[in-house]
Amino acid sequence: MSEHQTKQKFDNHPNWFDVDRDIDDTDLISFSFEGRPLIGRKGESIAAALISTGINYFRKSRGGRNRGLYCGMGTCFECLVTVDGHLSQRACLTQLEPGMDIHVQQYAPEPQYKKSHDGYSEFKGQSLPQSVELAVIGAGPGGLAGAISAAQAGVNVLVLDERALAGGQYFKQPAIQSSSIHVRAFDKQSMKGALLVKAAQDLNIKLVSKAMVWNIAQGEHGFDLYVIKDHKNYRVSAKQIIIATGAYEKPFPVPGWTLPGFMTTGAFQTLLRAYRVAPGSRVLVCGNGPLNLQVAAELVKNGVHVAGVIEASQPSYYKNLAVLASAIYRSPSLMLKGAAYIVQLWRAKVPILYRHVLVEATGGDSVEQGEVAAINKQGQLIPGSNKSFEVEAICVGYGFIPNTELTRLIRCNHIHDGKTGALVVKRDDNGATSVPGVFSVGDSGKLEGAQFALAQGTLAGISIAQNLGKESIDLKEVYFAKRRLSRNRKFQAALWTLFSNPENEHSWQRHESSIICRCEDVRAFDVLRAIKAGASDIGSVKKMTRLGMGRCQGRYCGPIAIRMLTEQTHKMPNQLSWFAPQVPVKPLLVGCAAEVKNEWLGEKEGFEVSRLTANIGDVPSKSPAEEAQVVVIGAGILGVCSAYSLAENGMDVILIDRGEPNCEASGNNAGSLHVQLLAYDFGAAGSDQISPAGQVLPLQQESTKLWVELAKRFDRNIGIKISGGLMVAENIEQIRHLESKVEVERKLGIQVDLISQSELRNLVPWISEDMIGGAWCPEEGKINPMLATPAVLNEAIARGVRLHKGANVLSITRNSGHFEIATSNGLFRAAHVVNAAGAWSPVIAQMVGIRLPARPHPIQMIVTEPVKSMVDQLLAYADRHLTLKQVENGNFIIGGGWRAGLDPATSRPVVLQDSLEGNLWVAEQVIPNLRDIQVIRSWAAMNVIVDGAPIIGESNEVPGFYHVVSVNGVTLGPILGQIIAENICTGKIPPGLRQFTLSRFN
Repeated sequence: MSEHQTKQKFDNHPNWFDVDRDIDDTDLISFSFEGRPLIGRKGESIAAALISTGINYFRKSRGGRNRGLYCGMGTCFECLVTVDGHLSQRACLTQLEPGMDIHVQQYAPEPQYKKSHDGYSEFKGQSLPQSVELAVIGAGPGGLAGAISAAQAGVNVLVLDERALAGGQYFKQPAIQSSSIHVRAFDKQSMKGALLVKAAQDLNIKLVSKAMVWNIAQGEHGFDLYVIKDHKNYRVSAKQIIIATGAYEKPFPVPGWTLPGFMTTGAFQTLLRAYRVAPGSRVLVCGNGPLNLQVAAELVKNGVHVAGVIEASQPSYYKNLAVLASAIYRSPSLMLKGAAYIVQLWRAKVPILYRHVLVEATGGDSVEQGEVAAINKQGQLIPGSNKSFEVEAICVGYGFIPNTELTRLIRCNHIHDGKTGALVVKRDDNGATSVPGVFSVGDSGKLEGAQFALAQGTLAGISIAQNLGKESIDLKEVYFAKRRLSRNRKFQAALWTLFSNPENEHSWQRHESSIICRCEDVRAFDVLRAIKAGASDIGSVKKMTRLGMGRCQGRYCGPIAIRMLTEQTHKMPNQLSWFAPQVPVKPLLVGCAAEVKNEWLGEKEGFEVSRLTANIGDVPSKSPAEEAQVVVIGAGILGVCSAYSLAENGMDVILIDRGEPNCEASGNNAGSLHVQLLAYDFGAAGSDQISPAGQVLPLQQESTKLWVELAKRFDRNIGIKISGGLMVAENIEQIRHLESKVEVERKLGIQVDLISQSELRNLVPWISEDMIGGAWCPEEGKINPMLATPAVLNEAIARGVRLHKGANVLSITRNSGHFEIATSNGLFRAAHVVNAAGAWSPVIAQMVGIRLPARPHPIQMIVTEPVKSMVDQLLAYADRHLTLKQVENGNFIIGGGWRAGLDPATSRPVVLQDSLEGNLWVAEQVIPNLRDIQVIRSWAAMNVIVDGAPIIGESNEVPGFYHVVSVNGVTLGPILGQIIAENICTGKIPPGLRQFTLSRFN
């Protein structure tokens, strides 16, 4: 190839730096994007390789719009692409390989159909140790410093990092493997990082890159870390852990912030420093703080036209001479660097607009223009001050948010920082948290800068060595590390005093149409509407809007929604105000986490109700009593349906709940409408004796029909679809089991048939070829519990039902023919009380002297990323715990009663690792292609277990006190609500339903 031809080829990369165009062919990689042949450089990420050619869009949003690189660090999941048929690869973290066939990823892509499914078996990599003394999560400044100081004291250390190269955001290492480019990419900052990495390697610290920690649990000998490396799941036991996962940029949701070309400062810096790629030929840098000045100066240095630097603050060095002197004294080199950046920008005639903010980004398929405006001292926009810049890319950096997912998952204490609005870890200067053996270092716990992280990491490593009984502790190093810690903390305080800016008027206050949740296209007005409709916590907002249900798991929309809730409800947030930490902390393939587990029998389910009451400490409200004919306790689906039916019959009803409506099992289940028996509800009794679960099937059949009627009556979308249910079998023994089950069900009037393997595959082509037949019930279906319960509740309220949230029942007394219910949010009086408190129903019953044979039973659910429609039916397994369905949005919901655990500190349900792995394994046996689909979250909720049938009706011991307690509450809600209403209004239980009263247990 001639020099001219080589030059021509490289001219197809408009965003390579000019000095880097002379590159050897051996350092190049051929790949394709949407069938178009392209050239990249060895070491590049997919994102960098595409952006270098001018391609900045990677996926389609829920609304079909282009999305591109945003965070650049694998947090936002906006840069997903499909690579060689594998879905949802993060372009910013996935290294370019020869021959890659890359495609834009749709919101709900179609998995490749594979008869013989090998998954990712072709990927082979280094294995991880089973146990270490110290595991460090994050190979940035704090993590490396902690690993080095611990190793110097004789600690066996493993460092895990999700990226390809150690160093983190601050010490970002050059990735391009061309020797000429590699040399040019190094500067003093990256060289310091390289020296730190080498120091770790010289100490034989095992540095493992491209390793994602997706769960941490307390284990027998410390902590169990679950790690995905080369598409294989490892469990690593560590006696002590350092969490040093850094921070990510605050969202700044102006109109147009979802356009390709709109990126964070961190994404810009990664393209520049790691990959030597410009984000565009003309860019606008916006935000607050010195990092934006550094990025702008680096852009100018590499020949990129910077249209302007938009700084929200107005640094006043004359008014803050003492602060300026303090900053210079504590870090003269950093202050000198900052001054050099400003001089460099002045020389390049780059305008720096102080006390200005970005107000909008506009463009067709990508950014074309940025509009900014001046703000006054109160942070309000100054009318008539708008300026526009024609650009190809916009860099935005308005601060950071600590990555607290892992510290929250392991139950470390956190506090809300009112100044920054962030959730920060409660820790000492050594990084020690409230959980012994867990250390939080650097910006992952609180934003205090890289130099602070280095000092704190050193102290954490030394403290860990002491915890492990190591004797070779350098006390001099402790002294100097503490000095550096103090000096850098004071420097950060001085720096941010200089760059302090007024609280900006937020975008959603000016533009309610601004997108808040990038993953699900939820807008500000959706959130505000939910709050006005009664949502007072982020979980309720999530259920009503889908906010936080995407792959990023609420990292960006969560803080915005919390701010909106605070402003609208005037309630200050605390550590429980955030989205609950979920497993996995980042999406991972079903096939990576799935593992066969032993299943269990029904008698092992549930636990003693006393474990629920440990955290009750509310004080009774002293407000005057509010009266009604009926008080319904519990605003889950059974309580809401009961209140609705009572109001339909003209009764005056008060509905109370200890928390938010629909917040436990009713709003956190799979949404199955069961009409046939589940495998584990049909036991050894066989066809001669109908089990309690079997006796309730006619009610489930009738209630499912009622749901269809209610959807029509309410004229609302409740996500209901009667598409039939399949219970599959893989061997003759299971077929025989189904034959017996079907015989019983037919006797009860249920329409169900045995079907052959060919009939099974005609119904569900994606079903495993190992399945030889099944039971088909066309009456079964699915419903969205996050839509269904609120729909019934709204109709109940429209009929006069009075709802009281946050009313934890503390006592119930009976006086002169009525009950007085004392709660933490009011005193209520009624002639009738309906106990619909689910798992808490035994607690409520005990208050009036009734022993209710129900047990709390926490269960967990799993949800995958959305994919193209594969399964329309409700699926179950003949011999295993499984419910599986694909909802309208494209997500698979995987359940089946797998048990969750209980957090002893809060009595809240938590996901169990064994149940997660086992449930996924069963699911992929039925639909093998689930292995190539990502799990994006799981959750746990408190269910209740009885004997397979409901407890319903008036108590014989306490007249006027009624129970409506049941499993399968979503299926049975409408019919049980009607029954309890008829019981209260007429004093009678309908004929044939007495076997469901409490008296059957006598």
